[in-house]
Amino acid sequence: MPKGTDVVVIDNIGVFTLRLTAQDFREQFDVLNYTLDNNGYTTIFIMDDTAYNMTHQIADYSVYGSVKLTVKENPYTEKMERYLSIPKMRSTDILPDVHKFEITSEGIKLNIPKQEE
Repeated sequence: MPKGTDVVVIDNIGVFTLRLTAQDFREQFDVLNYTLDNNGYTTIFIMDDTAYNMTHQIADYSVYGSVKLTVKENPYTEKMERYLSIPKMRSTDILPDVHKFEITSEGIKLNIPKQEE
């Protein structure tokens, strides 16, 4: 099978952190990640913030990239807003900027300001 032809989404990998030490989680996560990659799967692991912090953020060391999604209240409008950042993406020149986004009936729309030349 050609590499990257199938996608696996695991939501929420954080449930596997229960009752595991950070080291045990790292070992099991690495084996899972390595096995899926060796079998040609592109894998998206979804992890909640609590589990991410409980495991000392070690999942970031094993993956090729990470995308962080957050929700914050805008103090001026008192409305909740969604933000996306990409702190890690191997072999790319992506800045770790935070971008506001919206989920619409047409999909996800990033609100990225145009850069001046």
